[in-house]
Amino acid sequence: MKQPIRCFFSQTNSWGACALFASVALDLGCAKIAGIDSDVPVNPNGANGSALCNEYCDTVMTNCPDPLYVYASRDMCMGVCHKLEIAGKVGNTGDQSGNTINCRLYQALQAGKTGEKTTYCPVSGPGGNNICGSNCEDYCTLMQLTCPDQFNNPDLTSGFNGSLSICLTKCGNLPVLDGGFNADLQAGNNIDCRLYHVSAANADPTAPATHCPHAAGASPCDGPPP
Repeated sequence: MKQPIRCFFSQTNSWGACALFASVALDLGCAKIAGIDSDVPVNPNGANGSALCNEYCDTVMTNCPDPLYVYASRDMCMGVCHKLEIAGKVGNTGDQSGNTINCRLYQALQAGKTGEKTTYCPVSGPGGNNICGSNCEDYCTLMQLTCPDQFNNPDLTSGFNGSLSICLTKCGNLPVLDGGFNADLQAGNNIDCRLYHVSAANADPTAPATHCPHAAGASPCDGPPP
């Protein structure tokens, strides 16, 4: 089995070439391009989504309802999960820590088994809540894969010049709201708002046009929460 693209997250000086390659790969559906498996779905939100993503999204949508929901829709979850697959963040069955889909699935399962949703639901979301990854790590991963115009923007007031390290540094300076991530945190100059909108940008093919500017810091992610 071929391996997913790895260059997105390397600490090299080839960000420009890598970002261009990512854009081409995504535009073509990420099928059979430079080692991406043909069984990775072109339409992650449809019936052909991977078994792991379907299980994860079914579980987290059931076990983490509003007000602790971490995705506003199942399509949003499936889109994010697909991007994590592209980034090579699948992991192993039963992972309890580490930036993997399987870790998020484990946490979502625990939310249902234990009823301790305030503990497990934030960890099962797109950022991993410092157990299944970190908000900034996955924010930057999703920005690079979902919002290339903003990620590659050389204007550092609203972009990252194609640099993962710049993204991580800027993200690390943002406030983190108490209580863990949930999908109601859609406004304010904080990482939670930006993580929500970059996740929402994965809900369908038209979503990036709406949500990527918010994820990069435009209103409503540029001021105090309402």
